[in-house]
Amino acid sequence: MLVPIEWLKDYIDTGADIEEFCEKMIMSGSNIETVEAFGENTEKVVTGKIVKVEKHPDADKLSVCSVDVGENEPVQIVTGATNVKPGDMVPVALNNSVIHGGKKITKGKLRGVESYGMLCSLEELGLTKYDFPYADEDGILILNVGSDALVAPRDAEGSVPYKIGQDIKSALLLDDAVVEFEITPNRADCFSVIGIARESAVTLGRELKLHEPEIKREDISDDIKNYLSVEVKNFDLCPRYSAKVIKDVKIEPSPLWLRAKLRASGIRPINNIVDITNYVMLEYGQPMHAFDYNYINSKKIIVRNADKGEKITTLDSAVRELDENMLVIADGVKPVALAGIMGGENSGILDTTKTIVFESANFEKMSVRHTSRKLGLRTDSSANFEKGLDPYLTIQAVNRACELVELLNCGTVVSGIIDEYKNLPENIKIKLDAEKINNLLGSSISEKEMFDILEKLDFKKLDDNMVEVPSYRYSDISANNPAETAADLAEEISRIYGYDNIKSAGYSVKQGGYDKFQKFLLNLHNALISNGYYETYTFSFVTPKYFDMLNLPENSPLRDFITLINPLGEDTSVMRTTLLPSTLATISKNYSNRSEYGYFYDMAKVYFPQTPVNSVDTPFVSSKLEKGAYAAIEKNVLSLGFYDNLDKSNDFYTIKGAVGNIMQAAGIYDYKLNSDISGHNLSGAYHPGRSALIISDDGEKIYGILGEVHPFVSANFEIESKCYAAEIDIDLLYQNSSEKRVYTPLPKYPATTRDLALVCDEDLESAVIYNIIKKESGKIFGSAKVFDVYKGEKIGDGKKSIAFGMTFRDKERTLSDDEVNAVINKILKSLEKINIILRK
Repeated sequence: MLVPIEWLKDYIDTGADIEEFCEKMIMSGSNIETVEAFGENTEKVVTGKIVKVEKHPDADKLSVCSVDVGENEPVQIVTGATNVKPGDMVPVALNNSVIHGGKKITKGKLRGVESYGMLCSLEELGLTKYDFPYADEDGILILNVGSDALVAPRDAEGSVPYKIGQDIKSALLLDDAVVEFEITPNRADCFSVIGIARESAVTLGRELKLHEPEIKREDISDDIKNYLSVEVKNFDLCPRYSAKVIKDVKIEPSPLWLRAKLRASGIRPINNIVDITNYVMLEYGQPMHAFDYNYINSKKIIVRNADKGEKITTLDSAVRELDENMLVIADGVKPVALAGIMGGENSGILDTTKTIVFESANFEKMSVRHTSRKLGLRTDSSANFEKGLDPYLTIQAVNRACELVELLNCGTVVSGIIDEYKNLPENIKIKLDAEKINNLLGSSISEKEMFDILEKLDFKKLDDNMVEVPSYRYSDISANNPAETAADLAEEISRIYGYDNIKSAGYSVKQGGYDKFQKFLLNLHNALISNGYYETYTFSFVTPKYFDMLNLPENSPLRDFITLINPLGEDTSVMRTTLLPSTLATISKNYSNRSEYGYFYDMAKVYFPQTPVNSVDTPFVSSKLEKGAYAAIEKNVLSLGFYDNLDKSNDFYTIKGAVGNIMQAAGIYDYKLNSDISGHNLSGAYHPGRSALIISDDGEKIYGILGEVHPFVSANFEIESKCYAAEIDIDLLYQNSSEKRVYTPLPKYPATTRDLALVCDEDLESAVIYNIIKKESGKIFGSAKVFDVYKGEKIGDGKKSIAFGMTFRDKERTLSDDEVNAVINKILKSLEKINIILRK
């Protein structure tokens, strides 16, 4: 919400210090995004009156002007403009001045003639044709004294012409600061200058200067009933519809003060009637619309639901097809406006318009939002209605518009008003419980102070500690839930009382910090970052095409996803059940951007619908849900993946090493890898033989899956490089994690090493041999690692040779060769039982 300070000063004295004003407003709950001072970079540009214009002696296209700028002598300025003549008031950039954009102007010679400045056009002042409709865009801005008379918005007595030598920022009303307020959706009343003025008055402790709109010259010889009738067919979607008629309309540009306020508020001036509706919307927060009376058939307005397939051409010249859930303003034949959003092209104000209808209505916020989103049409009007407006505001707004019509002398107000409504909201009365509020805030504010603050906020004090809520706060203050009501009042009281003024009432405050799960996640983050992985954030809603791209079977449980009712599009229409496609999409994006490598991870939730289950496994946890139970499954999952075109040595063991560090960070050591991934939900996404499950030693828990992504899946994601990924169930990891750390001192005694080359079946996993070595070594086991794998004729078909390097150590003494040889013999005998023999 852009609020010009000069406009705000119509209602309250904000003081001279804009920084102090902003600081106080922020502390009372009105957050401020930016502050912009219009024209702050323009210096030494003034209004001047052209005294004389002569031809340049040496240039046919140049003129030499003598300009009165309020100094002792006129200044001489050379210009190429052809639209200036003696008597014109123009903006003059003097010697050593600065114009819009920071450009500096100094004296100089043009074809031998001294020029002590420059006459300015619209562009050089940072203005457009909309700011000065009568201006020549290609020439100097000629200031129109009559059209731009500085009439105060609420005082039509006389006018003040431009003064010679006046600073151009003051003359053109550019000496204003605009504050951008960030208004929360629950404060619909603050989406207006008057709403901000109310907040400012309470915050600063200043008087609020408001008045009821007054129509002084209403034509009582005529009546609105002679022109128009209104029928509301759906009061649920249109609780109130108010209208006034203006005749003898004169369409012309608005005066400078009105155009300047609209410009500062981010709205383009158009003409006096349209500008009045926009002005009232900004001032009161009540959107309005002006209809050309001649285009209302049957002289009747009907507020109704559209017919299915009915069409309307809106003011932006777009043809829009409607449905029966959309509310329209219609005449006896056709829709003439989309309720609360935009008028129809056939109802717009033209230069020939002589009679208009001012509409000031209240529309149900969800109806406006539905129509706006479905048609893809969002306007300032719809944005206001979507927040929920005060139905009591419609009369004030339409009367204010009529008051402005009289002030601008652009029409005659017809007597009478149409005001259709059925049930307006009843007064909200709530009880103030000072003790409860103090308990909630941890404060010791007296009951009297609380009532004083609420009365400043326009709450009316009643008997029995009751207060009456102002109608413009109905959408914000709760009256149904006592707990919410106390919180609402506490918020109002505390922000005006001053958060910094609330002293501790002896309540103990628990020191904040990470909880156990957060510390656990932090350990995982650190482990991944130390391995060179970068954290990514991805959307929770994905495209259903991902599940085909992952090569998942049609009956895969991962296809049992939640479909969004109102998705942003097909590519974001379902909630994800796995993080793998999001990780692959990240890899794909970086690959397509020609990055040579990329290591990424994502910790996020996956989602499964709340549906009856029939004793089926959840995706990663082996424990089963009871038959007939209802499970709303929301799981924390870790996904990591990489590709690397610079280091071709990175492979399955690289991702295996990263997973090992993750398991170590979680304090889980009793796990192993199982190459049989056929029963896992993501098995189709991984390369068979180059992937594995992460399971507990007892085989009861499946922590996740890792390995090389299947080439078909990589191709589906347009990744033309080998990539590796893992997906781990964080919840299961946390349930089995341990913070216990065992200190192992440095060994005192030397280790003994041995190497064994063993012949086994080609498809045997090295882990089988490792487990036997570890078991038979007993307490002297140190380590066992594969350092060579060989296949060839010397070994035989269907066989391979695996070479292990082993270390043995005793904590109490140095091992003898005989002791180690005895252990080696035990190992070989155990291996022979499963047809694994020593290589000759």
